[in-house]
Amino acid sequence: TLLEYIILMRRKKHLFGSIAFIVGHIHANIFTLDAFFFSSILCIPAMFGVFIGNKFGSKLNNKTFQTVTQLLLLLASLNLITRGLGY
Repeated sequence: TLLEYIILMRRKKHLFGSIAFIVGHIHANIFTLDAFFFSSILCIPAMFGVFIGNKFGSKLNNKTFQTVTQLLLLLASLNLITRGLGY
């Protein structure tokens, strides 16, 4: 069907985009073995966050979920701003 074709094309686009992203980082010497292992370790809390979000996200109504998400993004951005200013 058309929907399955669109999903397949999006997957291919993301796959080739990821490959190009990694090749560019290797070429620029940003992607090192240490960075790979560090990123791999950081996948664990990311997966935990997705698990918690899926578990509790369905129990919240949409407005509450949006409010909580925006509040967390505000706190994270304020943290980055204060770090950038040296506080």
